[in-house]
Amino acid sequence: MVIAESYTLIYRRVGYHAATTFLINVRSIPQLLRLYSDEALETQAELLLHHYADQDFSYVDAVSFALMRTRRITTAFSLDHHFLIAGFTLIPPAGR
Repeated sequence: MVIAESYTLIYRRVGYHAATTFLINVRSIPQLLRLYSDEALETQAELLLHHYADQDFSYVDAVSFALMRTRRITTAFSLDHHFLIAGFTLIPPAGR
């Protein structure tokens, strides 16, 4: 889901060539562990969206939060402040 969201953002801001290059690069990094959503994660994500109904989390955010909690990941490489709201630590730290 994050790859799909990233592709769309790159496509809209830079164009097709940059977006498809991103996809090729992501697939060619052997150290990158790609994890996929399933019904259990999506159920947890829906519960998180309900719990944080006052926030504007995307569905991809919520699935990411559920995956991170399931795998006991506490730090996110992200500039998205929603991760802070959901209780994660950001790299780089917020405000930098």
